[in-house]
Amino acid sequence: MTHFIIIILIIFLIYLFLIMPRYKTSPTWVRLSNYHYAHRGFHDHNAPENTIAAFQLAIDHNYGFELDIQRTKDNELVVFHDFDLKRACNIDKKIADIDHDQLKELTIFDSDHHIPLFDDVLRLVHGQVPLIIEIKLPNNDTTTCELAAKMLDQYPGDFCIESFNPLAVKWFKINRPEWIRGQLAADFSKDDTKSFALSFILENLLLNVVTRPDFVAFDVNELYMLSINIFHKILKGKTVLWTIRDKETFNRYQDKYDLFIFENFTI
Repeated sequence: MTHFIIIILIIFLIYLFLIMPRYKTSPTWVRLSNYHYAHRGFHDHNAPENTIAAFQLAIDHNYGFELDIQRTKDNELVVFHDFDLKRACNIDKKIADIDHDQLKELTIFDSDHHIPLFDDVLRLVHGQVPLIIEIKLPNNDTTTCELAAKMLDQYPGDFCIESFNPLAVKWFKINRPEWIRGQLAADFSKDDTKSFALSFILENLLLNVVTRPDFVAFDVNELYMLSINIFHKILKGKTVLWTIRDKETFNRYQDKYDLFIFENFTI
């Protein structure tokens, strides 16, 4: 029995080592912590998600905001969440399969708004509020990371990088180690696009050992997950919650976690 307990303890200690974050508190993180973050901008029916109008509203309210970037066929970085255009434009095509000249003609969500270039958003913000930038990486090609880094090298404001894909987080660890980077995490058990093994690895943060994120961003509806509680409560890792959709939920967690991504209400 004693040997069994020792083995379990050793396995647990190894697990703690595998998922531990990079313990570093930079001045940038302190400044990031002074803001709450509007999900895909402070969007509403007049200013759809991830549009210039939604980002301007976030700035007007002095909110930081989260946005999603991905690459078009001709290597332009655009701000858009979904990998395809079905939900936003009712078109059965992927962003990665369309040139920007075609994309810029489209309007989204039955509005007059267009999909913005990442560079245009950076020019709009120009350091007025901090940004949480999610890198959308559907495969092993990290060109999106390279293109984003070149733009952000010249950017005057505060930001951090996050991604569901550990390859993106690892790219920034190697190529921009001074930047704050985060691993997005969720319960992938119902995601039929991922194998059981991959889902298990991602859910349990096992690739943190190669990415050493500064923070992990968890789905607020999945705080029951063991990995979340170990990372947050035992390892005291910096934790971002997404996406909070009502004031009651925000009030419940505001003193327990580090950063908050919200939508549909005013903080």
